Amino acid sequence: MRPADIFDHLRVNFGSLKGTLEQFFDMTAESLLVEALLIATILLLLRTLLNSDRKDVSLEDAIARSLIPLILLGSIWMNYQGVTQFILPNYGNTMYQLAFSRFIMEHGERVPLALEYGGLSRNYYVPGFRVLIGVMGIVLSQDIVPTAQIFMILFSLIFPLVFYSVGKRLTGRPAGGLAVALMFLTAPELQIYVVRPLPQMLGLFFIPLIIYAFTLSYPLMALFGFMVGMIHPQSMASVCFTLGMAALLYGVVIMRSILFLRRPVSGRELFMLIGIALLVGGPYLLWHRLQAGTFSLDVLAPAKFKEFGKSLGISDYLGTGEFVFAFGIVGAYLLALDTRYAHPRGRMLVLGWVLGTFLLTKNEVLGVGSHTERFLAFLQEALAVTSGLVAYYLWRLLDDDVGPGPTEKGLKGIGRPSF
Repeated sequence: MRPADIFDHLRVNFGSLKGTLEQFFDMTAESLLVEALLIATILLLLRTLLNSDRKDVSLEDAIARSLIPLILLGSIWMNYQGVTQFILPNYGNTMYQLAFSRFIMEHGERVPLALEYGGLSRNYYVPGFRVLIGVMGIVLSQDIVPTAQIFMILFSLIFPLVFYSVGKRLTGRPAGGLAVALMFLTAPELQIYVVRPLPQMLGLFFIPLIIYAFTLSYPLMALFGFMVGMIHPQSMASVCFTLGMAALLYGVVIMRSILFLRRPVSGRELFMLIGIALLVGGPYLLWHRLQAGTFSLDVLAPAKFKEFGKSLGISDYLGTGEFVFAFGIVGAYLLALDTRYAHPRGRMLVLGWVLGTFLLTKNEVLGVGSHTERFLAFLQEALAVTSGLVAYYLWRLLDDDVGPGPTEKGLKGIGRPSF
């Protein structure tokens, strides 16, 4: 081979190598993130299989933990443009909400007036979300749009982990957490709100944390509830109705134990639910009294003009996602009948969650007739959890070795929440 041919060969190969390196370093953030999560999943699964003979960890739990990166991958896929291309979804009233935060960033105070349905009115809206975004912008020294993008990306990635934690806490098993997180990703009505920087997004984030905290710590639950009350009115209503329906269910259990002379049931949970519901709704009403000069909610545009107040039919419920709706109803029914695969106290609160949010979607029967469609997202959030529980329930039925899980041992297995 002539020297010139050798140099030509080296030049071609070097050019090919250079092109490969340039292609690698020019990879988009989406490719690097997705590939990193896939590699992490493969490595965790290999580690699980190599350690499958361990007696202290079941193979089911080990595999479930190994698949956690896939949950994040699913969240990235659901929020593809927002997370990977740094695009802010701005449909709906997203930019309307961010305008209030920008005013706080620029002037250091709240906007006194708001453009509501029917014209200008006083700004009655609770300030939590708007102040949070405004303070974030000041701290990060960014304009409102980059600040909202950072907020959105952060919470959209944390969301599935919250549902994983709730499912794991309710079932006592990582596989239960994985099932609930996957069902969350298949809930279309819910995903519409959790991919945008909105007060609804933050409210929907804290509600499952309240369910989680109910089995862990009452003060933590009260803190999350108070935050919801200062962030979003519809989220606050969802929490209050959830706690109210759960308290009603506890009351039925207590009355049944008294009437049928069964083992006495402690009323501690009942009083805690009522107390935390007052802590959630009370500050909101006080805020409203300071802004409007009255405790009456009739001055608000949603109540005055019956915003989004149509009566919902079965097609409206199925239109939010047939799969999650159907499995969620089955899951709620199984929770009402079977205590084997749900935390004893968490089970009651999840049932109250489903019943309370469903009642809010039919609030015209209460004489309100407002935001019935908006409450569909809150109902679907509860159904995402119950549908995940029924998926786990079916998995356990198909398993040949269905031993008692941690939650089947009752409160002694997991412990009472601290006070």
